[in-house]
Amino acid sequence: MRVRKAVIPAAGMGRRFLPITRAIPKPMLPIVDRPALHYLVDEAKRSGIEQIAIIVGYGRQVIQTYFAGDPQVTLIDQPEPKGSGHAVFMARSFVGDEPFAVLLGDIVIDSDPPCTGQLIDAFQRHKSPVLAVETLKYELLSQHNAIEYQPIDENEVLIRHIVEKPQENVPSAVTAIGRYIFPPGIFPVLSKTRPGFDGEIQLTDAINTLLQRERGIGLFYKGKRFDIGDKRDYVMANLEFALKREQYSEDLWSALEKLANPVGE
Repeated sequence: MRVRKAVIPAAGMGRRFLPITRAIPKPMLPIVDRPALHYLVDEAKRSGIEQIAIIVGYGRQVIQTYFAGDPQVTLIDQPEPKGSGHAVFMARSFVGDEPFAVLLGDIVIDSDPPCTGQLIDAFQRHKSPVLAVETLKYELLSQHNAIEYQPIDENEVLIRHIVEKPQENVPSAVTAIGRYIFPPGIFPVLSKTRPGFDGEIQLTDAINTLLQRERGIGLFYKGKRFDIGDKRDYVMANLEFALKREQYSEDLWSALEKLANPVGE
């Protein structure tokens, strides 16, 4: 079955970016001249997605105003921020009985073809849940997740188990990065998933349960990821996307060269 729908959880409080996120939802922070959430919606559309549900919370009005008039975008309220798994579960009626994509709202990926499109292609080949994965330094995995896996080839792995923010006994340096293709069977699993890490309903816990029933594929996607909840990554995203704009690139390169080689040093 073709993947026509996508869900973008975007209801997080953005605590790492306080105080600005008191006024602007984290997914609406600008990258150059458009909000980060714009890049995710664009990625979904370029991947062939026809209908997009954005899960919203405290910043609903700002997001609604920005996407007003876009017939492909629907907003769904998440009354309380209960975790990524709960956010995806809020879209069960929207998705219905179809496979669907999930794009976590604080992850922007610069890639061509789009990351979600790469996952959809893998889903069509395997008819199984697919997660975008990459390799991280071990010291960073405690802030993310780590995957126990079996290699398939140089581009794909068979996922056995995912550990959320591991503090010890890290199974590997491979991590899931916020892009997924799920079958509709994830929703009954999410309905029974209890709060886990941080007292929230974690998408990772539901995936682990799903993996007991279906094989899961990890795809080493081609592209560059930016976590806009991380201030360093957010600055780098603005810089790299600006350098891609012809009207900014020359002046930016000149400024960077002067910063790297200040006069008198």
